[in-house]
Amino acid sequence: ELKLDGETYKVHRTILAQGERMSHFFLTQFARWEDSGCCTDLDHLLPEPCWSSFEGALDYIYDGTLALEPAAVIPTLKIAHMLQIPSLGAACVAFLRASLSQSSAPTVLASSLQLGPGLEPIIAECTSIMAREFDSYPCEVFTRFPPQTLHALLGHPRLRASPEHLSRVAAAYIRSMMQVGIVELKEAFGRFAPYMKEIQPNDAVFLLVQAVRLGHRQFRATCLRAVAQHFAYVDIGELAEIPDHATLVELLDDDQLAMRDEDQILEAIARYTTKQCGTLTKDQIEECWAACRFADLTVAGWERVLSLEGVPAWWLRLGMAARLARSEQGEAAYEAFVARHGSQAGGLAARRLRRRRRHSELHFLHLSSPFDKNGVLYWIGSQGGTRPYANPHESGDVVVTFSRRGTGKESHFVQHMNSSQDCHTDDEKFSWMQVDLGPSRSLRPNYYCLRHGLRLNEYCLRSWQLQGSNDGSTWTVLDDQENDFSLTGGGFSTAAWAIEAKDGASYRVFRILLTGPSHSSCSDNLRVACAGV
Repeated sequence: ELKLDGETYKVHRTILAQGERMSHFFLTQFARWEDSGCCTDLDHLLPEPCWSSFEGALDYIYDGTLALEPAAVIPTLKIAHMLQIPSLGAACVAFLRASLSQSSAPTVLASSLQLGPGLEPIIAECTSIMAREFDSYPCEVFTRFPPQTLHALLGHPRLRASPEHLSRVAAAYIRSMMQVGIVELKEAFGRFAPYMKEIQPNDAVFLLVQAVRLGHRQFRATCLRAVAQHFAYVDIGELAEIPDHATLVELLDDDQLAMRDEDQILEAIARYTTKQCGTLTKDQIEECWAACRFADLTVAGWERVLSLEGVPAWWLRLGMAARLARSEQGEAAYEAFVARHGSQAGGLAARRLRRRRRHSELHFLHLSSPFDKNGVLYWIGSQGGTRPYANPHESGDVVVTFSRRGTGKESHFVQHMNSSQDCHTDDEKFSWMQVDLGPSRSLRPNYYCLRHGLRLNEYCLRSWQLQGSNDGSTWTVLDDQENDFSLTGGGFSTAAWAIEAKDGASYRVFRILLTGPSHSSCSDNLRVACAGV
């Protein structure tokens, strides 16, 4: 008898200890059974993650059947090692050589880390695969691994990763560690901070809060820039978690704060002073409110002021007087007002009356024909018509990424003129091509155009979605096409589609996501073939 995890297995000595699939461990055990009883308890020999694979190993010894999958191959290999079954180990190694891929590498790596040591070559191969395919994995995949494994991935010589996804992954990992001790969190933060060079809007405030909390001064400065850059999109409620009011004041007093309007600043201060009222002194509360440029509030903003308590009356009076001067007498009167009163409050009044830039949206003409010169990507490529057109991906003005590249280059996706170069993703479910317009741009599209990505009338898009996002992870469907035959004019054909407004929202990142097979002699073709958007 063999015992494991409360189960008892009656086995045959002649099968387990003889033949080409024999176990040398059981051969030794059976020789001892005459003296110690005919039972071996495997609970203390086999690691617990292997228990669910034990019956499969027994089936293999008995009849040679072996149904492996990525989640079971490493536990089965460990069983082969512990029970000394060479043929089973060889079968596992052969399975790994044949099937280890982009999709299976994370599962195999997690099992190998759990059941090591002794699996270092497999760990190294999985790490190499994941480094090459880094951008294809969602952030959650990486949170399964210990910090040192992710750190090894980020520093791998074969790493192919966009700065945006590197930042998203590192931020997601920090989020996953919020329940660990402060020492471990600080160590991980120090490890991953250098990789977060393109902090995304939904991570910016969270990372700033952690940088202040952990005393990481250099990364605090990086996060402040990121929050200021993405301020129009950040969660205002998260700002109330900043533990240091001086950091909030430094942020909100920035002339280059890319806000929607001054009302957003007002609301941020209102929430912060309400949340932190028990820890802030009266002077600190006034410092927070002084960062608001009251003269630039909208009517709705001034109505919001009426519902708030603790707003310093002097700043309110100054802002209202400046607003009246501008609205009733014009910009010249406003500048004169600033000149007269700017020296008040130790010179701060002039700063508080200075206008900051606002988060800008680009405005373009309506579509006249597919791939005319009225679209956003042509505008970016020509810098608003101030230079000859250049491919915006090649110039670094936008960033194109694919789910997995098949043929062509990323720059072909945003090429304005037909380059006659085939361009498509690899053949896999939910393939996509995407373009990031950059942190200083946002677009509310009314039309989009696509150019088929092959010389032949093959792989033409039929079912897809145009999606928009501001962080590259949360997507809004802007257009959903099913069995659309617009791209049927042969090689590099073009077409355009209107987009219905989605609550006036604008987006930074856009992607074409395949939702059904493309036109092909192969009915299950899943490539996105596009050589222009």
